Amino acid sequence: VLRGGENIEPHPLEDRLKECDYINMVIIVGQDKPRLGALIVPDFEALKAYTEKENIEYKNIDELINHPKVVSLYQKEQKRLISKEHGFKPYETVMGIALLPHEFTMEAGEMTETLKMKRFEIHKKYKEEIDRICG
Repeated sequence: VLRGGENIEPHPLEDRLKECDYINMVIIVGQDKPRLGALIVPDFEALKAYTEKENIEYKNIDELINHPKVVSLYQKEQKRLISKEHGFKPYETVMGIALLPHEFTMEAGEMTETLKMKRFEIHKKYKEEIDRICG
């Protein structure tokens, strides 16, 4: 539920975003915030191919996921997939994204044994990123 009272089911948004070749994992965030955001784990193999094609240079993963052209790619993909044309409401628009350098794992306490995301744990761990992207 967003601060404005809109009740948003995250799974349809996440499922749509996972259709993107450049996304490995995604969780929609924004509980009690003014807007929605997405924590995205890139598909690093697909992203590497994109950076080679676009001549994007980087020294490490952090530099890669913060590169303006890479961030722009994910913003464009998110806007293309989560749109009125795909049946989403205006309040379901993802306003901010954060690219993460690694997958969610059981070892880090972010996934269950059945490989479902532990939303509460992920929200706690990435609070700073969520506050930044969700306002």
